[in-house]
Amino acid sequence: MDLMFSIDSVAVALAISNKTYILILGALIGIFMMRIAAQFFITLIKKFPLLEKAAFVMVGLAGINII
Repeated sequence: MDLMFSIDSVAVALAISNKTYILILGALIGIFMMRIAAQFFITLIKKFPLLEKAAFVMVGLAGINII
């Protein structure tokens, strides 16, 4: 999923800039950072299982807020 966000970001950035190598580097850094963040949250959820349910509730509330 993070790969799709990165590809989408590169496509948008290509419309703005002609320096493709910088855009691809930025996408790769974005993928790397998302992986680090995901590992952090997985570790946190293993330590505090209640956070998983809280996260679902927060995402649900955000979705309702958008509607």
